[in-house]
Amino acid sequence: QRELKLAAEQFRGVAGQQASLVQLHLNSVEMTLRGGASLFAALDRPTPEQWRGYVDALRLQATFPSLIGVGYSVSLDEQQLVRLQESLRADGRGLFELRPRGRREFYGPILYLEPHTELNRGAIGFDLYSEAVRQQAMRMAMNSGQSQLTGRLTLGRDAGQPAPALLLLAPVYGQSMDVDSPATRRSAIRGWVFAPFRMDQMLHSALSPARGKMQLRVVDVTDAGHDVLYQDAGIDASHTFTHSLAMVFYGRRWRFDFFSGPLETAAPQLAALDKLLLAGIAGSLLLFALAWMLASTEAR
Repeated sequence: QRELKLAAEQFRGVAGQQASLVQLHLNSVEMTLRGGASLFAALDRPTPEQWRGYVDALRLQATFPSLIGVGYSVSLDEQQLVRLQESLRADGRGLFELRPRGRREFYGPILYLEPHTELNRGAIGFDLYSEAVRQQAMRMAMNSGQSQLTGRLTLGRDAGQPAPALLLLAPVYGQSMDVDSPATRRSAIRGWVFAPFRMDQMLHSALSPARGKMQLRVVDVTDAGHDVLYQDAGIDASHTFTHSLAMVFYGRRWRFDFFSGPLETAAPQLAALDKLLLAGIAGSLLLFALAWMLASTEAR
């Protein structure tokens, strides 16, 4: 019982450590987005080459291998969209095609997305504001002035094999503008720096130093919902210990469910106790045999 209690305490400690690693990883990504927002605040609107230079300096493949890229989505109304298309065409950058097409009150198309891979180039022009889950997070980031996570979504490149993915967004406001209230932030918004990532890859990147043998499930429980973002294969009822904890990440509430696995993996120190028990029994039998022999000899 003592060893089981100790193993349970160790299990809860490792579970808390893993949840903290996820938080540290997302905090590092958010700091990267804040740096990109500062670049837009300093340069009004960086050129594609300047944005590429900023993202290249981040060394995403080594620092954040789970990130698909770092991009910028510009906030536009219909007239501003026309002016942007004319400006890009005048600069020799060709036709800026909006997807999905159609007239809407506001637009949030992707203007930049680096690194400059074929899939990322195909995402340029997609209107993030046209999709409800993304729009909700963009509105919350705009109104609060804080970075915001989306709910679960499927990236366009994963349409054939849907995998839970998320966007982390940081708002960008106009230079020298007072943004101390939701109303002023809405009038000053210029766009959002964002980073898309798949949930499984993010968790692998964040937890690889301390993953261990425990199994994990992550559930988005924002607003009393229950949306499974990630789940290890093979989770069943044969677990010695379980532990759940909830944490808030950039406007979303996640619940981490940790599962220890069967007794031999959850409390391996019990195997040493079993060996000690067997050795004790064997020793007791030997002592009994010795005492029996001595008693028999004395009787004869």
